[in-house]
Amino acid sequence: MPGGASGVEARGRALILATDWDGICWHSADPDRIDRVLRAFAPHCADSRLPRTLGARLRSAGLVVDEVSYFPIVNLDRYEGCYGEMVVPFILAYVAGQQTIPEEELQAWAEEQATLNARGEHFFSTGRFSFEVSKPA
Repeated sequence: MPGGASGVEARGRALILATDWDGICWHSADPDRIDRVLRAFAPHCADSRLPRTLGARLRSAGLVVDEVSYFPIVNLDRYEGCYGEMVVPFILAYVAGQQTIPEEELQAWAEEQATLNARGEHFFSTGRFSFEVSKPA
């Protein structure tokens, strides 16, 4: 359809990919520790819950939200290149730099993820929201 799903002729288009970091599901033998790690990681971006309010913000800015989709990420195993493996060093570096969790506790969390994987017990899940937007002519 010309102008996208909205039927509005567009002068510009954009794709915004956002994660709601509260939506992470990550197995741990120590749920309290992983909760502390993820809470300490939340400020790594300006709005760790952006998808919840992004549609309204875009519309109030005069944009048309043509489509929203969700891309699930699920890792039953931890392997090179998977999301659940790649995000660990990023979380370690950010949280260590914030000095909100003792280094020993942070390292214990990271080591536990490798141990769980070795035992076949790794589980990581999150999702990415994709907002396709356009600017009406």
